[in-house]
Amino acid sequence: LIIEAAHSFSTPLTEFELSNPKVAVHYIDGRLFMSRSQEHYDVIIINLPSPSTLQLNRFYTREFFQIADARLSSDGILAITCPGSLSYMGEELANLNACVYRTLHDVFPYIRAIPGETNLFLASPSAKISTAEPTLLAQRMQDRNLKGKY
Repeated sequence: LIIEAAHSFSTPLTEFELSNPKVAVHYIDGRLFMSRSQEHYDVIIINLPSPSTLQLNRFYTREFFQIADARLSSDGILAITCPGSLSYMGEELANLNACVYRTLHDVFPYIRAIPGETNLFLASPSAKISTAEPTLLAQRMQDRNLKGKY
């Protein structure tokens, strides 16, 4: 239903993304898909709201992170977000981010946290993630003609 709505009310960007031959849409629960898949991925992006319900927080558990780790290539990266703050982070929000970070760290030895209005956590089984300098990443994006939001 959500994918149908994305097609029906899509922006030009969404239409472009969904028409890309590299994009495969699977009509199945994300956690179930990950546990059944035998593929290995360079990047797994979990683009969900904060873990505020049972339906959502099952994607922020040690067990799910272990499933994702099993699906990542040896240098792969899991990207997941949490609500952040550009200024002051209250205790509840800080505890949520700390909990997600610690849970990720139970599974992945290398984590990069990128703070902002939405905090981005990049987790990997590979140390290469900890050596990625912003200038190097920007150069790689430019070399591949990738455009970012900022």
